[in-house]
Amino acid sequence: MSLPRLIPTDPLSRLRLSVMLLMVCVFAPALFRLWCIKGLIRTIRIDGGSMAEALYGNHFRVTCEDCGFTFRCDADAFPDSRRAVCPNCGYRDNELRDNDLRRGERVLVDTWPYLWAAPQRWDLVMLVEPQTGNARPATAFAVKRIAALPLERPVIRDGDLHSDSDPHQKTLQQFREQAVLVHDNDFLSSKRSDKLPKAQRWIPFSRMSSSWHPTSSGFRFVPEKGGETVQWLEYQHWHCSASPAPRTAPAKIRDNDSYNQAKGHELYPVRDLLLRCRVKAKTGDVHVTLRDPPHILTVELKLDERRCCVLKNDSPVGVDMLPKSSGEFQLEAALCDGRFLFSVNRHVLAAFEYDGMPVRQNVRPAQAGESPLRIGANGPAEISHLQVWRDIYHLTSNRLGDDWQADAPLADGRYFLLGDNSPISIDSRHWGGGVARDQIVGRVLPLGR
Repeated sequence: MSLPRLIPTDPLSRLRLSVMLLMVCVFAPALFRLWCIKGLIRTIRIDGGSMAEALYGNHFRVTCEDCGFTFRCDADAFPDSRRAVCPNCGYRDNELRDNDLRRGERVLVDTWPYLWAAPQRWDLVMLVEPQTGNARPATAFAVKRIAALPLERPVIRDGDLHSDSDPHQKTLQQFREQAVLVHDNDFLSSKRSDKLPKAQRWIPFSRMSSSWHPTSSGFRFVPEKGGETVQWLEYQHWHCSASPAPRTAPAKIRDNDSYNQAKGHELYPVRDLLLRCRVKAKTGDVHVTLRDPPHILTVELKLDERRCCVLKNDSPVGVDMLPKSSGEFQLEAALCDGRFLFSVNRHVLAAFEYDGMPVRQNVRPAQAGESPLRIGANGPAEISHLQVWRDIYHLTSNRLGDDWQADAPLADGRYFLLGDNSPISIDSRHWGGGVARDQIVGRVLPLGR
């Protein structure tokens, strides 16, 4: 008795079988990859505000009636007056209208990365929420950010995350992903009913005879004949909160935000800042200074020589060549987690720790009310689209800015997770003991608002 043939003998049938096998080899991995992405068919939406500003739950999308800036306010807990304060200009009479209600943000959850590798610090993840109490509710999921890895001991100090004595330092890209907008100079206050003395937040340092002139998108510097002195613009912050003080009164930059309008907490000064702007200049020098007393970090862009010089307290600490440009570029300068970060057109030119550097005895101490951000020039220049951002300021579990540390290091295989919206998030500060790796479902991919 002859056995049946498993492989066809005629050429056409063999070709068909080869094509089918090829399709299986090509499409099976693709289908498995798609199967690893949750939320493509059954929509996943954010419920709650623990990850604002990165991700929003149900919220009001408010456009400020003064400066035109758009911000978001928690729709699950909002002021009884149904009025919201603009975080950009401090206008306090923005109405929360039902027409402005928006659903929580839609996200995808990718389980693929954690099939092959361990979660990394700053990953945005979905997890099975740990159960607290005696009740056994149905499985609930939460979205948080990984803040500490196994065997580390989580510490919060001055709003920053540490493991024991070592700060968790971000790259510039990681800072961008978590930063909270403080002020956008493209949206200036226009109302005069409250007798605003000045709408501008960037003020010429030499106000009597400054060569800086406002434009529709920023400032233009027109140097005087023979003038080689650098003239400065300084950022002046307004408190932009529900405080009864005049909104234009100069204030320190604090961990204020637009989302928690009904959940007041003490606001703490923030030292981790990012300045972003566009620069149009071909000759002369452009300078940027950031202050974190007692440290003063300055970048000097010498455009004629295509050199970038970094100084700390007026002492050179690094020199690099500027990338080629057409005379217009985006500039970013940041202080974050004890590091100085600087980029041109998103190309990082400087990244180094400054917090542990010695401070010379003759350095002038910072004065009360002195601006933490300055930008200057001595040649023809236009500065536009000025934005100031801040880092997340982490609080203790009782919403205070005190220093805090976990009772013990994390066990092997357990992770410490936090919400970006520290004042309202329920996370590892409350759960204790960290979260097991098998409770982490996958990485969260935002789909937009």
